[in-house]
Amino acid sequence: MSGTDCHWNVWKECWKQRRLYFIAGIIALIGSSIVSFSIPSVYHAYKQISIDANKDNILEKGDKSELIKKRLGLETSTVTTDPDIYALILRSPAFLSALEKVTLRTSGGQYGTTYAQHISTANQPWWNSFTHKKDILEIIQGNIKCEVNWHNKVITLRVADQDAFIAFQMVDTVSQHLQTELIKYIKSKATVDLKNRRQERDSAKIRYEKAQQKYTTYSERHFDHQAPSYKIEQESLERDASAALREYNDALLQYNITKMNYDKLRPNFIDLKTNLLPLNPSRPHWIANFFLWLFYGWLFTTWFILFRKQYQVKKCQHGER
Repeated sequence: MSGTDCHWNVWKECWKQRRLYFIAGIIALIGSSIVSFSIPSVYHAYKQISIDANKDNILEKGDKSELIKKRLGLETSTVTTDPDIYALILRSPAFLSALEKVTLRTSGGQYGTTYAQHISTANQPWWNSFTHKKDILEIIQGNIKCEVNWHNKVITLRVADQDAFIAFQMVDTVSQHLQTELIKYIKSKATVDLKNRRQERDSAKIRYEKAQQKYTTYSERHFDHQAPSYKIEQESLERDASAALREYNDALLQYNITKMNYDKLRPNFIDLKTNLLPLNPSRPHWIANFFLWLFYGWLFTTWFILFRKQYQVKKCQHGER
């Protein structure tokens, strides 16, 4: 095995094979260009909104999970123990179905197709023909993203579309639908809370009336009795009636507070960042695709050079023996 150096340096060996790296770079350029050309241009429209509600926010009260599941028709597995209300609404089948039926406007102001029809005619990369075809609701869910910052109560909505004007239009539509669904949710939650407080008030009132009636009946029936045992029983019944009255007053106060919140609570969205028509596409990422292909191309080339050299060295060492 003359001509093969059994003692070699990795860097020097890679430098000697720089022609292979150049070829890998050309392949990366061609491959990334083909992929980037195959990906349709996608535009992203953004909108930031703030949640404006009173400090006794009904969203922060009670167990939200069961009501959300009932209101939005979600499966149990999709609701966490501390659910993100806004993201759940955006992912709910009812919300996505409502967006599916939205009638779009053209840039000239004329009404055209529905959002579902628009999505069904969108261009797709050629390799999608070999994969599972997504339904319309899956595509809509993938096009709409929501980030919620609970620290400053800011919601960032993002809508992706191959048509910049459609993305611009839909981010406002999503914001309006989100506010509508949020109002429905809050009213549903407030209705449940009000019903519970009313039941607690009525139950406390019944308990108080029974305790008061029992005390009054006992006092009238034993009006002439002066024995200590009767006095003790009378005082006990009086304490029970007083305790029941306090419970009733507390329940009545809670009901009145809940009723007041029910009448005045209205969520309001404040636009923090104006929605602008996107001028430049967000995808495809030409440079990122090229460097990704280049990285893996050079990585594969390095492995090839090193494994081939290791094989040659082993044959060299075997020949020397």
